[in-house]
Amino acid sequence: LYKEILKINPNHANTYNNLGSVLKKLGESRKAISYFQKTIQINPNHADAHYNLGIVFKDTEEYQKAINCYERAIQINPNLADAYNNLGNTLKELGKIESAINCYRKALEHDPENLTYYYHLNDFENKILDSNLKNRINKILNNINSTKNNLAYGNLLLSRYEMQTKNYKKEFDYLLRGHQYYFESKGKKFKKEVEYSLNKLPKVKELFTFNKSDNNIKNVNYNIKPIFIIGVPRCGSTLVEKIITSCPKYIPMGEETGVFSMLMWEIIQQKKSLISNVENFKIELIEKYTERELIQEKSDYIFTDKSLENFFYLGLIKKIFPEAKVINCKRNATSSIMSIFKRNLGDIIWAHN
Repeated sequence: LYKEILKINPNHANTYNNLGSVLKKLGESRKAISYFQKTIQINPNHADAHYNLGIVFKDTEEYQKAINCYERAIQINPNLADAYNNLGNTLKELGKIESAINCYRKALEHDPENLTYYYHLNDFENKILDSNLKNRINKILNNINSTKNNLAYGNLLLSRYEMQTKNYKKEFDYLLRGHQYYFESKGKKFKKEVEYSLNKLPKVKELFTFNKSDNNIKNVNYNIKPIFIIGVPRCGSTLVEKIITSCPKYIPMGEETGVFSMLMWEIIQQKKSLISNVENFKIELIEKYTERELIQEKSDYIFTDKSLENFFYLGLIKKIFPEAKVINCKRNATSSIMSIFKRNLGDIIWAHN
C-alpha cells in the first residue's frame, strides 16, 4: 500500500518513513536505511526519520552514525524523549557513562511518567530508588491505562527495592511479573525471533555441512584474522573481549556486529541457496567489516566480533577466514539465566530458548 502511495506521490516524505519502519521490523535493515534517507532527502527536518535511522544504525552496531542521527532528531525536536533515551543507550554501549546518564535525565524531563527511563538511569544511580519514586511507580502501575512497557519496567524497578531489603521471594515475584509484561509487549517480535532461531536457521543444512563440503571460496582470506567470541549472554564474553583488546597490540573491538546474522537473514528471507551465493556473501561480509573499520592494516587485520550467535556460522567462518580464532565462553547455565533474568530484558529470548 505504501508503494502504491509513492506511485501517486513520489515525494511523500511520511510514506517513505513509514515504509522504512515496516522494512526495519521485517529485518531488512539496508532497505530501511535507504527509505529513511529518502525521507530526509525530501524533508531534512523530519525528526522521526532521523530517529528511526538512528535505531537501525544502533541495531547494526554503527554507533557513531546512530549518535549523529539521534542528536539531529533532538536538534529538530527537543521534546523527543525516546531519542534522548536511545542516545543514552548507545552512549552506554560505548562506555560514555556520564553522557548516558545526562541523556536519561533529559528523557525524564520530557516524559516523567515513562518508567523505562528510570530503569536505565537506575543502572548507574541507585539513589533514585527512594520512597517518592516507589509511590510514583505504584501509582502508574495501578492506572488502568498503564502501558505494558510501564508495567514491565515498573515491576522490574520494584524488584530492586526488594533486593535492597533482601526480600528475595518478593524480588523474584516482581521479576516474573516484569518479564511477563515485557514478553506480552514484544510478543510478535519474540515469536518471530524464536521461529527464526529454532526453526528456520537450523534448517539451513548448508550451514552445518559447509566446512565438510568441497565448495572452495575463491581468494580465501588468510591475511584476515578475526577473533570470534561466542556463548550465551552474561557468560563473560564482554570481559574476555576487553581483556583481548587491552593488550599492547592495537586490536579493534567489534563487539556485537551481527554481520553474519544480518547477511544470513537476507539469504533466508529471499530463499536463496547459501552455497550458490557464497561469493557474494563473502564480499558483502568483508565490506561490512571494512565499513566498521575493523579490517585494518595497522592491526595486522586482527579484530574481535562478539556476536554470540556466530556459533551457527562456524563452518562458514572456517571457510571464509581460515586463520580465525574462536573462543567459546562458558558459565554455569543457571547463573547465566538468572543474570539475564535480573538484568537483561533484551536477552530474555535466550533464556526462553
